[in-house]
Amino acid sequence: MDMMHFMWAPRLDKESGTYVFEIPLADGAIPMIALDDLGEYARWVFEHPSLASQLDELAIATQHVHGEDIAKAFENFTGKKSIYRPVPLDAWLDAVVKEGASSAYQVDPSEPGTLTWSTSFTGWWNLWRHSGGDNPVIARDYALLDEILPNRIRSIEEWMRRVGYTGEQKMILKDREDKSGADRFKGRLTRE
Repeated sequence: MDMMHFMWAPRLDKESGTYVFEIPLADGAIPMIALDDLGEYARWVFEHPSLASQLDELAIATQHVHGEDIAKAFENFTGKKSIYRPVPLDAWLDAVVKEGASSAYQVDPSEPGTLTWSTSFTGWWNLWRHSGGDNPVIARDYALLDEILPNRIRSIEEWMRRVGYTGEQKMILKDREDKSGADRFKGRLTRE
């Protein structure tokens, strides 16, 4: 869900004043997770090893979120008019990703075996576009997740309210913050 701050942030259509969420989801759904809950699930695994070891996996998510869910939650929380506009995957990739950019941090895209953002995200979106109906490719056991974490965030709107989501872009990835912080001090730190 925290990717809503940057990669999936809306675009403001200045002419109409509408916030437009343009993602290549079609009528699918993304099994989003609120980062605040992620650590709580990890804690549960360590605090309940006998129960956790009986699971083949602990597939977590907050909610399977459709594009319309995002726009509706945003409008409900902020009072700002918003819409979801599905876009073709190629158009989204062209808008978001520089051609040939590596999907790994500080990796040369010409290295053999390196996935590009386009290759990596094409797989993501294809899975999510087929996870919106009664038989999703990516499914979650929400009843189990409710048992494990009764106070978990349960919807995109609840997440927006908790974080005070405004739709403005901001970076939240620590590696990006570290890099920009390091660049500010470049050449100023010396070892004696």
